[in-house]
Amino acid sequence: MRELTIQIKNNEDASLLLQLVNRLGLKVTKDTVSTIEEKKLERCKEIIMKGVEASEDQLSEMLKTLEENRKDRKLPFRKQ
Repeated sequence: MRELTIQIKNNEDASLLLQLVNRLGLKVTKDTVSTIEEKKLERCKEIIMKGVEASEDQLSEMLKTLEENRKDRKLPFRKQ
């Protein structure tokens, strides 16, 4: 079996592709539409690419805090 992921920006093209898929007897397992506007997506990409300025010590401290916050709680059904 082979699975493909295809990203299509134009809804008309997506409709044509889905018609072809149906005609060929193929199966669509997931059909989602992104609700993020293009401008917002570009802004998010800019923020990610810019990154943050932090020293190695600051990053280490952030990591420690995250690890402490993510520690598993003691639960009665969980083996320790």
